[in-house]
Amino acid sequence: MKSPALPLLGLTALGLLAGCGSGLTKYSPQLRAEGELTLRYDDGFSMHAEGREIASGVTWNGLTEYVKCVPKAREHAESAESNGKGAVALSWIGAGLGLGSLGSLGGLAVYEKDKELAAGILGIGVAAAITGVVLAAVGRNQKNVANGHAVDAMNYYNDEVGSYGGTCRKPAPALPQVEPQKPPAPEPKRTEPASRPEKDAPPPPPPAPTAPPDTI
Repeated sequence: MKSPALPLLGLTALGLLAGCGSGLTKYSPQLRAEGELTLRYDDGFSMHAEGREIASGVTWNGLTEYVKCVPKAREHAESAESNGKGAVALSWIGAGLGLGSLGSLGGLAVYEKDKELAAGILGIGVAAAITGVVLAAVGRNQKNVANGHAVDAMNYYNDEVGSYGGTCRKPAPALPQVEPQKPPAPEPKRTEPASRPEKDAPPPPPPAPTAPPDTI
């Protein structure tokens, strides 16, 4: 009689291997500044600048050091490195528990002699396998979080430094100064010619003579 734990253990082991694959970017941007970070994928993300690899996932070691002069980029790079290290640790622990659970298959050897002992051994193996899958899933999530922070760090760095051709060790050359042009002088206002003075008006007529007062 076959134990129902055997198919479960097999599916668990296959689940630990799920998602494995390969991929490769075949084109890199040709028009880029010297210190500009670019992202590549070759069975894992990596960032390049100045003709060399700066950092790569999952751990992104070295990214914080490269972008440290841009505060927001440094913050995201530190989060990428911490989450990446956590993802690696959880993945290894999960894989170890998953593989270790296969050892519980030895319980089948004593199944006919002591079914309770065999069931206990297989139960421990199933619990270890499930725990391993959970830890591996959490580690995969942390890996995605680390990659997101790394891309944010790259974008912040490029906007402030990399796209201008500089690095945190070698600032970009200053842009040529262009003297501002003076605005054109305003056109002189047109003035109307002064009106000619009118001819002198004739003097007003003399007042009419008044009658002398009556005399008695």
